[in-house]
Amino acid sequence: MFTVSDRVREAFSYSDTVLLEIDLRNEETVKRLIKCRNLKRKQTTASYLNPKLRQRIKDFMEKFRRTLLNCHQKQEEQRPESYKIAEDLYESIAGSWDRKRPEWLLFALYQLCENFLNRPTTPMLDVFLANKAYEEDKQIHAIETAHEQCNPVASLSQEEIIFAINYTVHYLEYLHHTKKLFQTNNQRSLSALVKDYRCGTLDDRYFEINEYSINGFYMDEGEKLRAEKIQRHLREDIIAKRNERMAYRLHRLLSKNPQITIFSAIGTGHFFGNGSILHHLHNIGYIINSVKEDDVLDPPRNYGKAKTFNSLWLRDHPFVSNVSIEIIEINSSSIHSTNFFLFLAVFYYAVGILPFADSS
Repeated sequence: MFTVSDRVREAFSYSDTVLLEIDLRNEETVKRLIKCRNLKRKQTTASYLNPKLRQRIKDFMEKFRRTLLNCHQKQEEQRPESYKIAEDLYESIAGSWDRKRPEWLLFALYQLCENFLNRPTTPMLDVFLANKAYEEDKQIHAIETAHEQCNPVASLSQEEIIFAINYTVHYLEYLHHTKKLFQTNNQRSLSALVKDYRCGTLDDRYFEINEYSINGFYMDEGEKLRAEKIQRHLREDIIAKRNERMAYRLHRLLSKNPQITIFSAIGTGHFFGNGSILHHLHNIGYIINSVKEDDVLDPPRNYGKAKTFNSLWLRDHPFVSNVSIEIIEINSSSIHSTNFFLFLAVFYYAVGILPFADSS
């Protein structure tokens, strides 16, 4: 399953409330998310894609599936279940591509640009944490609604999304033709991103790296400018606006419930660059400190004595400027704690590093 630091386990055990982007244990929420990402019954991508582009996507998906299965089997020769693992991985991302709404087809194509061979095969971390929270009788709060997650791209027209789909398919075809599918870009790998973040060397220049040009893929100047404009809109919708909304909802929850201890798991992409969640919390008045792996987390005063815990760090005054957020650094991600522990969960929703134009 998941390899996590003892500090993470301690933080989770000390909490009485778990805050997630969305509660995927809620059956109605899951149904709504599935429904909103797909077209209406009997509709296919033929309702918005021209026949030539749709056929290109169909052809590429089959090539991608065969390549993924072959590579996965070569890498995992000693594991008889490797074929099924690769098949399940493909189905989870692209199996129903022909039924997806435009923006969700685009997000699926973005994921195919990643190194699939290095993707974890364990369940999504937020699902694991939600299950664990239910088992331990903790309260669960979602920081976003199903409606907000269903409509992540508000500022792009359908025509712009289709342009992005076409452009991304061109890039994927190029990767397949040059045999660069599944090759990790060390400059933009998740492990490199987290390492730079933990070392304090990550800044906005990271997001200016052009994923396509690094791999030798170029376009004419007009398409490049249009792609960059669309990418800026995507980043604004998927990262910037949600960061501000999440930060103020965290602040509101902490302000209204000073007696509880919160463990919060939010996608990694929301903690990098200017305008991150931490940036907004700092501007509100929160103090953010780093906790190393060998540091000691003190439990709440009444931990183990009652179901409702006191704050991990008590405030001297009722002002938000005296709230402290502790960041715990672990091998593959970081967690944060205060009245709440803020855990950088490394899992995919289309909020992370989008490999499109100037990727963010």
